[in-house]
Amino acid sequence: MLHNIIYLSPKLKAQAESVFSQMGMNTADAIRMFLQQTVNDGGLSFQPHTKTIAAFSEVEDNQSTEVSLDDLRREMEL
Repeated sequence: MLHNIIYLSPKLKAQAESVFSQMGMNTADAIRMFLQQTVNDGGLSFQPHTKTIAAFSEVEDNQSTEVSLDDLRREMEL
């Protein structure tokens, strides 16, 4: 199993977790599904919105938090 660190804003993390929870999954499941779908499609299966692209600048401006794969594993109870 590979360990990765994902940099994102605390607000985005909380919002995404809320959406995933409503869908009956956790963040790790959602990331795994995203990666598999990207491989299946040979690229992104959607066109990123301007807001999404702008969110990347938050990370570049150090307005982010660190989330480790261990954190995601704890969510998955592995």
